[in-house]
Amino acid sequence: KLRNERRIARAANIDFQHSYLKIRRLWVQAINTRLTLDREMTNKRKYNKKALSQNTVLRTWQKTLKGEADLPDNWISSPEVLVGMGVLPGVA
Repeated sequence: KLRNERRIARAANIDFQHSYLKIRRLWVQAINTRLTLDREMTNKRKYNKKALSQNTVLRTWQKTLKGEADLPDNWISSPEVLVGMGVLPGVA
């Protein structure tokens, strides 16, 4: 997406570069979207046999979640779970 925007939307400015903050924000957004999808795909009523195992999702996202130590053991149904990326140096 970023490359397309840089090459197509900003083709006139060949030296254009996306900011680190924009790249990071879009990366975290993409990862959180995937986390949400994985959590939703554990719904056995909706996906029947194709539903992901909750244990698979829990293990997949282990050590990547923000505030993971404070989350319940089965955080899949908790709406406030986000991927943790740490604090950027120099950004308050």
